[in-house]
Amino acid sequence: MAEWDRLYDEAIAAGSGRIRSLPGVVVGFHSTIDGLKRVTGEELRRWLDSEPGLTAEVARLLDPEAGHREAPVVSLKEIRTPAELLAALLDCMARGKARQLMIRNEGTFEWALRRIGYDRLRMGGTSGNMANALAPLGLERVLVYAHPLSMQLANLFVDRPNLFVLDRGRLVSPRQAAAENGKTTIRALHWVLEFGREEGFLRPTLSGAEGLAQSPPDQEVEPMPLGRVRWEKSATPRANRFIAAWNPENNRLRVNQEFAAGLLELGELFSHFIVSGFHLLSETYPDGTTYEECLAGVASLLCQLRARHPHLLLHYEFASIASPAIRRGVVEEILPRVDSLGLNEVELVAILHDLGEDELAQGLEAADAEAGKAAAAGQVAAPPVELLLPALARVAEVAGLRRIHLHNLGYYLALVRPKAQERPGTGKAAELLEIARQTREGLLFAAALAAVRATRGEVKDPGEATAALEVPISPVGLHGVNHLTDLVDAGLVETLAGGDVGEGLFSYHEFAGAFVPTRVVAEPLFTVGLGDLISAVAFITGMAG
Repeated sequence: MAEWDRLYDEAIAAGSGRIRSLPGVVVGFHSTIDGLKRVTGEELRRWLDSEPGLTAEVARLLDPEAGHREAPVVSLKEIRTPAELLAALLDCMARGKARQLMIRNEGTFEWALRRIGYDRLRMGGTSGNMANALAPLGLERVLVYAHPLSMQLANLFVDRPNLFVLDRGRLVSPRQAAAENGKTTIRALHWVLEFGREEGFLRPTLSGAEGLAQSPPDQEVEPMPLGRVRWEKSATPRANRFIAAWNPENNRLRVNQEFAAGLLELGELFSHFIVSGFHLLSETYPDGTTYEECLAGVASLLCQLRARHPHLLLHYEFASIASPAIRRGVVEEILPRVDSLGLNEVELVAILHDLGEDELAQGLEAADAEAGKAAAAGQVAAPPVELLLPALARVAEVAGLRRIHLHNLGYYLALVRPKAQERPGTGKAAELLEIARQTREGLLFAAALAAVRATRGEVKDPGEATAALEVPISPVGLHGVNHLTDLVDAGLVETLAGGDVGEGLFSYHEFAGAFVPTRVVAEPLFTVGLGDLISAVAFITGMAG
């Protein structure tokens, strides 16, 4: 344990210095406003009663049709009407499950803004969260993509002199850009409709023997004078949230042309570019276009950037994408044009299935299930590193990535391959060791900052990362380090000359590898955007140009 405290201390010192030496970082393409709303049974009933016929339509969406096991709401891919929004929310509440759907109709957006409203606004979107996390760390400049930019969105960015948007070819603060352009109305909003555990509510259902037979025997059914609609008393089994997002511009990832032209012109001012936001895409759009055209536009910009500014390192941060077609499109069109990828184990498994690597994917799913059983029994299971390594290497091989970073609760794992002819005259072993050490420093520095932010709610200076030394190291991560040593003995991974596998350094085929145990806060004060902070910091401080 003392050895890892020392490694954390050294990584914090190195990372703090490295991040201040970087010229700048770009984050795109997804900054938005989250409208948080706590849902109660009483409010839900008012929303259902707000329009004639609304309750009956919601009930139709919630009840399985004749000959079908699932209700129509289950197969919804997007929201077009207020009834679909409320039905999806009720379905999440009844099952205690999370879900996110895009709102496709402007009238439904306006209805939700008028009827549902919000309790408070906060920064949302991967890019917005990354910008707010990175700006206080001492970078010379952070450029964030924030279109459409309203004054409400601008005010949610941290007020730092190094945080910029592009406006008419100039780097200006978000507040200045919004004020000069007079954009005061909210043009994009992601509703985060949160519900607590055991929140009581009334679920509308269509009357009749078939509808009543679906009611659990311990629930009361209260007939109401609303035609064929009856109400079932229910309660949420667990706390969770439903996200309904209105974001017509970013839903297609049509990159603002002013931003694209400005970035191509000013690219020499930046060293790293982090790309995200593809989880907002839909497979098809009302005008007949598809996600393929959306991906092609972003891919074209990335190609232009690489050609004009070859020094610029590009990272794609994965997010949960429900559509296998869109996931495959990202793997085929976007990943070959970036250097680095960040993802979690769920996203890794989904990509493996898309690539036809079902055996690896199923192995990881089985290992995750076993880890859950162990945790329930008060035991600690080692991460399945012997499966994660070939899985990560396979994705990197297919996409042509130099770097791939898995972030999971309790540990981070990264594989990085040397750039061709990057160090003429330097031995391969020495180069791999140097890459592994810097990668590990980036992972540890990111883990430290994440622990402090989870504890305090924010990080105002990179030096605050030292407070993470008071947070305990994850037993899961420590088990992973021990398991890595076993894999060396089994010949599955190799040690690096001058490196210690017990300190998380190793090689796997042509990759330099780093595995680190993280520091886990038992009761975090703040969790929103932690994954964005982890991936961004690990990339910009762990991968040199």
